[in-house]
Amino acid sequence: MTPSPSLLLGKRILVTGGAGFLGIQVCRQLNEFAPAEVIVPRSAKHDLREPAVVRELLRSKQPQVIVHLAAVVGGIGANRENPGRYFYENAVMAIHLMEEARRAGVEKFVSVGTICSYPKHTPVPFQEDELWNGYPEETNAPYGLAKKMMLVQGQAYRQQYGFNAITLLPVNLYGPGDNFDPQTSHVIPALIKKAIEARDSGADYIDVWGSGSASREFLFVRDAARAIALATEHYNDPAPVNLGSGTEITIRTLVEMICDLCAFTGEIRWDATKPDGQPRRCLDTSRAKAAFGFEASTSFRDGLCETITWYEREQGGARVEGRGSRVESADSRGENRAARGEGHSDLNGNGNGHASAPHSIRSSPLATRNSPLPSHSPLATSHSPLARRALITGITGQDGSYLSELLLSKGYEVHGIVRRNSSITRNRLDQISGLTRDHLHYGDVTDAGSMMRLVLELEPDEIYNLAAQSHVRVSFDKPSYTVDVAAMGALNMLEAAKLLNKRHPVRFYQASTSEMFGGAPHTAPQSETTPFHPRSPYGCAKAFAHHQTVNYREAYDLFACCGLLFNHESPRRGESFVTRKITLAVGRIREGLQEKLYLGNLDAQRDWGFAGDFVEAMWRILQQEEPDDYVIATGETHSVREFLEVAFAHVDLDWQDYVELDERFYRPTEVDLLLGDASKAREQLGWQPQTSFDELARIMVDHDWHLAQQERRVREVQPLTR
Repeated sequence: MTPSPSLLLGKRILVTGGAGFLGIQVCRQLNEFAPAEVIVPRSAKHDLREPAVVRELLRSKQPQVIVHLAAVVGGIGANRENPGRYFYENAVMAIHLMEEARRAGVEKFVSVGTICSYPKHTPVPFQEDELWNGYPEETNAPYGLAKKMMLVQGQAYRQQYGFNAITLLPVNLYGPGDNFDPQTSHVIPALIKKAIEARDSGADYIDVWGSGSASREFLFVRDAARAIALATEHYNDPAPVNLGSGTEITIRTLVEMICDLCAFTGEIRWDATKPDGQPRRCLDTSRAKAAFGFEASTSFRDGLCETITWYEREQGGARVEGRGSRVESADSRGENRAARGEGHSDLNGNGNGHASAPHSIRSSPLATRNSPLPSHSPLATSHSPLARRALITGITGQDGSYLSELLLSKGYEVHGIVRRNSSITRNRLDQISGLTRDHLHYGDVTDAGSMMRLVLELEPDEIYNLAAQSHVRVSFDKPSYTVDVAAMGALNMLEAAKLLNKRHPVRFYQASTSEMFGGAPHTAPQSETTPFHPRSPYGCAKAFAHHQTVNYREAYDLFACCGLLFNHESPRRGESFVTRKITLAVGRIREGLQEKLYLGNLDAQRDWGFAGDFVEAMWRILQQEEPDDYVIATGETHSVREFLEVAFAHVDLDWQDYVELDERFYRPTEVDLLLGDASKAREQLGWQPQTSFDELARIMVDHDWHLAQQERRVREVQPLTR
C-alpha cells in the first residue's frame, strides 16, 4: 500500500524559537514531512512582544501553520526576581501571535506550553483533566499561568472563530544542545557541568540544592520534537496533551546517576535549606499515544550518555576550577527552557556560585593502567565475572572474525558492533564457537551518540576499532563514505573511549594501514618512522584516524595504539579484494564455471601475510606496559603476478591462459611498492608471521576450489529437480 502523503506536505510552517534547544530539533522533524518551507524568525528582527512586528512577520511570510515555542524562562532565582516580566512577556507574545494568526487566516496554531502550569499538588501521574484543580507551585506560577493562558485563548478562539489551535504540555526536556550556563540552566545540564568540573578539578564534593526527595520526569529533546511534529500533523482537538516519557525519578537518584556517568566519585552534599520546588512531576501520557501515536523511544540512561558526550565534546574545554560545586535541585529551576528562542531567553537569573570547602587534588583510582589477566589464568574464562571484556567494531569482517576467535580462546567476553542492514551478512561469525548473539549490538561508528551509549554501557577493557570501508579502489568512487567511516568513525570511538577512561580503564586499538605510506619505492621498507604520503581517499582517511589516535594518547593519557598492518589475506577476505578475487576465479575456472579473470595492475607489489597471524599482533599491542604504534608485516614483497602464478599452479593451470587486463580496475593513483619493516614488533611484541606467501595462496585456493566444487554439484543436480 502506498503511504498517504503528509498533511504538512507543501505547507509553510513558522516556528518561533526555532533557533533554540528544542526548536532546532522540531525544525528537523518538520522537514521530514516535506513542507514548502520551515520559517524561523530571529529575535534581532522580530520582537514577538510587539503587535505590529508580529503582524508584519505574518504578512511577509504568510505561514499556514505556526508552532509557538519561544518563551522567556529561567531558574528558581530568575523566577523569583522576575515574576512580573516572565508573566507579561510570555503572555503578550502568545496573545499577539495567536490573534494575528487568526486574522491572517493561519490554518493551525500549535502552542507548546509547560507542566509548570499544573497545580502544585496535582495527583501523580498528572492527567490533563487536573490542570485547573489548584494553583501552580509558587516559584513558577507567573510563568506557568502565562503559558496556560495559551490554552484558554486557543479554546476561546476555537469556540468563537473556529480557529484550529492545539496545546501541548511537554515535561522537563534534556539532551545535546541544552543550556549549560550555570546562571540559567536547569537541573540536568547544571549537574552535568558541575560534576565534570568537580571531577576534573579534583574537588572533594558538590553541593546540591534541596533534599533530593522531589521527583521529576524527563523527556529527551529529540523525542519531544518528534511528538510536536506528530501533533502538528495529526492532532486537531481542543484538549491539551501531555508529552513525556512516563518514567519518574527522584532528584537524589538523578544526581547519583549523573555523577556516576561523569565519573565523579566525591561526596554529594544536600542543602535542605534550599527549595525542592514542586514535590513530584510525572505525566500520564496515554492521550498522546492514543491521539497521534507518540511514545518516547530514548531510555533515560541513553539520553544522559549522549548529553554528557555532547557537552564534553562541544563545551568541555572550558573548565572552571573550584573547591566544590553547587547546583540547584529539581527542575523547578525552570522547566527546561524548552521553548526558548533567540531574544526571548536573555535571562538574568541567580547564579549557583561555588561552595567553599577543603580541596585536595587526588589521583583518580581509574587513571592507572589495567593490567591484563594472563591467558592461562583460571580467572580468564568467558564464564568468569573477571574475564576481560573486548568490544570490536567491524566484527563481521575478516579481521574481526579472526580476532573474535583469538580473544575467545584467551577467555575474553567478546562483544561486537554490527550494522543493521536489510540483509544480514554474518557468515564469518557463524563458525565461531562462544560468540553469542546477545553480544552482537546494532550500531554504526558514524553515529557518535550510539557509540558513546554502547561503550559506556558495556565498559569494555579493550576496544578494537577495525570498522572501515577498506577497499582502496572503491574509496575513489565513494570518498565521502570512506572518510565518514574510516576517519570520523575512528574519532567517534576515540571520544567514547576517552570518556569511558575517566571512570573505567580502557585500552584502544586503531587499525592503521600500510596504504598511509603511499608506496614510493625509495621509502621501502616502511617502518614506524617512514613519513606518510597516502595516495587514495582510504589512505588519507586512515592517516587522519592514525594521527587522532596518537593525539588522544598524548592529550588525554589514553592507552591508545595503532597497528600499521600491511596487506593480510585469508579465505575470509572480501570477494572484491584482488587476492580473493583471484582464488575464487581459480576454483571456478578449474571446475569449468568461469572462463576468464579480469584484473588491473599486475605489477603492483605488496607485503602479504595471513590475517590469522596478524590479529595475534593486534592483541599483543594492547598487552604492553606502555601504548605505542607498530608496523605488522612479513618483510617480504610479492607482485600480483606472483600471486597469480602460485594460485593457478596449485590447480595445475597456467594463469596466462585465463587472465586479461581491464582498465576499470586500475587506480587513479597507484601504490607501487609496499614492504614492511616489522623489526620493532619482533623485538618488543615477540611477534612474527607463521604463514608463508606460498602457503597463504594455497590455503585460499583450497578453500575457494571447494566452494566451486559445491557450486558445480548444485548445478548438476538442479536440472533433475525442476
